[in-house]
Amino acid sequence: MKNQRDASPVIRLAGMAILGLFIALAAAAYLGGREVKRSSELITTDAVPGTIAAHYMRMAMSRSIGWVMVAASAETPQSRDASLKTVHDADVAFTNAVKEYETTIKINPAQDRALLARVTGAYAEFYRQRMAYEALILAGNRDRSAALLERNVVPAYVAVIQPAEELIKYNHANSITYANQIRDSVYRLYWAVAVVMVLALICVAVLVVNFAIRRREITELRESEELFRTSFESATVGVCLVATDGRFINVNRTLCDMLGYAKEELLRLTFSEITHEEDREVGTTFLTKALSGGPKSMQMEKRYLHKEGRIVWALLSTALVEQSREHGGFVISYVQDITERKRAVEQLEMLKVSIDQHFDAAYWMDAGNRFVYVNDSACKALGYAREELLGKPLSMIAPDATPHVLEEVWKRLRETGFFTREGMHRRKDGSLFPVELVASYVRFEGKEFNCGFARDITERKRAQDELIWKTALLEAQVDSTLDGILVVDTMGRKILQNHQFIGMFKVPEEIVRDDDDAKLLRHAINQMKNPGQFTERVTYLYAHPDEIGSDEIELADGRVFDRYSAPVRDQAGKRYGRIWMFRDITGRRKLEEQFRQSQKMEAVGQLASGVAHDFNNILSVIQLQSELLKSDGGLSAKQKEYAADIGDSAQRAAALTRQLLLFSRKEKMQTRALDLNQCINDLTKMLRRTLGEHVQLQFRFAMQSLIVRADPGMMDQVLMNLVVNARDAMPKGGDLIIKTAAVELDELAAAQFPLSRPGSFVCLSVSDAGCGIPSEIMPKIFEPFFTTKEVGKGTGLGLATVFGIVQQHQGWISVRSEVGRGTTFEVYLPLVSGADDGKETRNSWKTVAGGNETVLLVEDEYALRTVIRTTLVRLGYRVLEAGTGAEALKTWDRHQSEIALLLTDLVMPGGMTGKELAESLLQKEPKLKVIYLSGYSPDTANQDFKLEEGVNFFTKPFQTHKLAQAIRDKLDKLT
Repeated sequence: MKNQRDASPVIRLAGMAILGLFIALAAAAYLGGREVKRSSELITTDAVPGTIAAHYMRMAMSRSIGWVMVAASAETPQSRDASLKTVHDADVAFTNAVKEYETTIKINPAQDRALLARVTGAYAEFYRQRMAYEALILAGNRDRSAALLERNVVPAYVAVIQPAEELIKYNHANSITYANQIRDSVYRLYWAVAVVMVLALICVAVLVVNFAIRRREITELRESEELFRTSFESATVGVCLVATDGRFINVNRTLCDMLGYAKEELLRLTFSEITHEEDREVGTTFLTKALSGGPKSMQMEKRYLHKEGRIVWALLSTALVEQSREHGGFVISYVQDITERKRAVEQLEMLKVSIDQHFDAAYWMDAGNRFVYVNDSACKALGYAREELLGKPLSMIAPDATPHVLEEVWKRLRETGFFTREGMHRRKDGSLFPVELVASYVRFEGKEFNCGFARDITERKRAQDELIWKTALLEAQVDSTLDGILVVDTMGRKILQNHQFIGMFKVPEEIVRDDDDAKLLRHAINQMKNPGQFTERVTYLYAHPDEIGSDEIELADGRVFDRYSAPVRDQAGKRYGRIWMFRDITGRRKLEEQFRQSQKMEAVGQLASGVAHDFNNILSVIQLQSELLKSDGGLSAKQKEYAADIGDSAQRAAALTRQLLLFSRKEKMQTRALDLNQCINDLTKMLRRTLGEHVQLQFRFAMQSLIVRADPGMMDQVLMNLVVNARDAMPKGGDLIIKTAAVELDELAAAQFPLSRPGSFVCLSVSDAGCGIPSEIMPKIFEPFFTTKEVGKGTGLGLATVFGIVQQHQGWISVRSEVGRGTTFEVYLPLVSGADDGKETRNSWKTVAGGNETVLLVEDEYALRTVIRTTLVRLGYRVLEAGTGAEALKTWDRHQSEIALLLTDLVMPGGMTGKELAESLLQKEPKLKVIYLSGYSPDTANQDFKLEEGVNFFTKPFQTHKLAQAIRDKLDKLT
């Protein structure tokens, strides 16, 4: 602005000089009329416009630097941006002035252009420096922007003003030259009037231009002053202008509030009067050096004196602004209150001192586990100087600080923020000592630190070791017992619990660690089969602390504990709490139950063994009579079918008897390869009669033959028991589905069944739509004598029998059931290759060849002996009968030469068995043929000689045609 204000007097002086020349030239106008005209044209088209354009260039440069300084002190982004816009408008004005000047170049274009190039080149440098200054302003970096202004921008501005002034002077010189030419031509009178008029017009133009420039300067100056005042007053930091003699020229509201003075009060003071006495010399020295050509700016922390007398710490940024030699300069200062920051620093310093003097070792470690700080206690405890520890790794003092351990420590710190543990530290002399470590996670200035304390716990460890040693024997005794032990104090808090107790009650770790007995009690109650009874007893004993209690408790999972509880007293009788002891007697209970079951099975076996012989004799009569009945020609087809059913039923009754013997281990099973589909199909009629019309029986057989090695009678028994069980589950009727399938089980599939294994199997499934099996009784359904049926409607042996048969055949059984939806039993038996090697055929005994030989029949059961005799007689044989061994010997003595074959029962009354009878007769006639009969299988007939079923031995009941064929084969055999 100063240069703009200086431009107006120069223009006025130039105008006055031109006016004098005009008057002089007017007198000689008649001598140089034409020259005056030419000179006038040059003035109006070259010199005067060039001068105006040069002035505009200078004005634009002045506005540019002035407004950019205003932008630097702007309080708000809006005022800053407005100031910068004015600066950019000044750039446009400069460019337009350059273009205008180029249009005025007429006489000396080379010189004009050279001067103009210097101006534009200097302005380009000024523009570059000013743009850098603007960038710092926009970034908010006032410190660097002030330095750049002083160092680069102002010098660049001075560098561009100099060629601009030369350009103005050059145009002024051209104007003078032209005026001199006009003066010389004034003498030509005929041109005098014209020259005077032209010069008069030039004078008027110059005056108008001067007036316009002056008016614009005044307006811009007022706007600049208003903008500066607003920015000055609204600054968030204290701002002041100080004269070189130390007096305040102006101060803003922020500085007044900071120091507690009114503005009028500060303007009456000097900066030294409000500065702490220890900082006054620094400010005075800076001002002296700056005025002497030294550094023009400075930044420092400084103490000011508040009006109330307290100290205000501030960050001072100050710079000397020079105006001119006549007006001198002033200091502009920016004052930022940092009192609170200084106070925080002091508090941190106090904290550091307190940590340095703390009795525990304190340390800071960086993310690389190197010490960045240690206190005096750490140095003393470890025997190192602080310099020896700083920068060293933690592993130097912590032998257990392996990379893996440190990685886990940092992971824990990042997750939870703290970490505690015990470890060992190593002194400088190599000795180790135990420490308790407490570490915290700290993030400071974007870096991670492990801040912690380490306390020497040598004495504590010594005391703990002594206590552990004293209690080790007691704990060993308590933990070595097979009983679960729990000791609580008089307040119900746990004092001791051994591992056996924790395992018996499956106590979770969190409850083990908790001293509250109430939580443990709730956990135990939840496991009881009868929680109310358990709670009642515990409550009673706690309410009667002197009583001793002993009882048995049953858990929901079936385990049974013997519980004993007594008060804990010392020798003086003082009570300290209560001890609870638990002994698992589940195994003993199971042994007792197994013993009872074995007694039951022994009784069943004795009963079955006792009745089997007589029962099979009865069944044999029924079997043989049915076959005799079928052989009669007078029966209808329906009657023959009935007779066949009687025979089949007798066979199945015999199989049931054999199954009872098997169940009690009194019989061995007789297996063969059989087709399971055919086995089920043969049983169809019996199943339909058993089920009744209210049950719809459906079969879903596999397409291929399913060959298994099994006892046919047992397979019938398995299917019959499962079907009857399904029928009883559907009292109102429903669908009963029997399904067979071949399955291949791999390791994964086999793992889904408890007793299964990989391989090829036959699956027999029986599904009903009945009431289903509740989950609580599912584990018991295969137990012998377990039944949910009413008394008299079930023995409890059906499913137990099925389970035993399936296991004897190397298979397993699975159950799927849903209450209200039905049940499916699936029986898995090994699949074998080959074909059914014993398929029964319903041959008539009439198809077997008979004979005329004499047969000695020895059977104590009269009905059976009669039916066998009738059958053999019909085949043509002569039959001699005997009811006992003694009778048989008498008959032999009378007909020895006639008898060709002995058909005898093995077990007979009268003191002589069938074997003894045969041996006696064979001694007399070695060629005698012998066939034995028995109600037991050959494996369990308790004989020490070879018996072969269907050859020399028949198990009752038997089929007539088989016996007839065996007799014929024996008689036809030579030896």
